[in-house]
Amino acid sequence: MKPVEFAKRIYEKRRSVFERWEEYVEKVKERGTRLLPETKVYVFGSVVRGDYHPMLSDIDVAVVSPGVPEGAAERVRIKLKLTEGFDESSLEIHLLTPKEWETYRRFIDVYREI
Repeated sequence: MKPVEFAKRIYEKRRSVFERWEEYVEKVKERGTRLLPETKVYVFGSVVRGDYHPMLSDIDVAVVSPGVPEGAAERVRIKLKLTEGFDESSLEIHLLTPKEWETYRRFIDVYREI
């Protein structure tokens, strides 16, 4: 396969994910509520603003729960469960406690609760 064809294939795949981002985030929310108590899910950044680029952007998703573990290994395990079967390169999962989310919000211009 030629490099241009390869790049086009990647672009089309990512574009498809971005066009259906709400479906993916709803699945993340469903999984999050099963894994963690009192889960809230927010999408923020370029997807919410509508100025994303499929090759340059990602879909920023904050999964917020008081049950988020402190350990990095356990957080990675949960993130993998949240995105199982997805193209993880398009989704950027931010697994946060409510206190961590409050810190994030200071630097976020726009977000939407799902």
